[in-house]
Amino acid sequence: MNSFLQFLCKKQRGGYCMKWWKLSGQILLLFCFAWTGEWIAKQAHLPVPGSIIGIFLLLISLKFNIVKKEWIQDGADFLLKELILFFIPSAVAVIRYKDTLSQYGIDLILIIVISTLCVTLVTGLLTELLLKRKGSTQ
Repeated sequence: MNSFLQFLCKKQRGGYCMKWWKLSGQILLLFCFAWTGEWIAKQAHLPVPGSIIGIFLLLISLKFNIVKKEWIQDGADFLLKELILFFIPSAVAVIRYKDTLSQYGIDLILIIVISTLCVTLVTGLLTELLLKRKGSTQ
């Protein structure tokens, strides 16, 4: 098995295969946190989405150096760069439910705009608060 992996990842290929294995492992680690969060949410019957629990578990693991940033950095960067691909199923679903969209379209657009503004406002205020607090401690 070891010789097979060495064959796949020869240096002549410019290290592409090694990057692919590293990236795959990092993405798998991120998905393990998401799956663990989903499992906890299901087992504990929590009203919180499992993905949020998974992100919280990842945050705690990073904070206490259980997981090092380098172990997930490239995988997270890749997922963020390819984020637009994850919206394709949502766009297809919108097309699929034309009747619902035509009936509630204005309401949905208003909800999306208002909730986006609220999230942006809260994020900005929280960021300013944290930056002020960080500045006062230095």
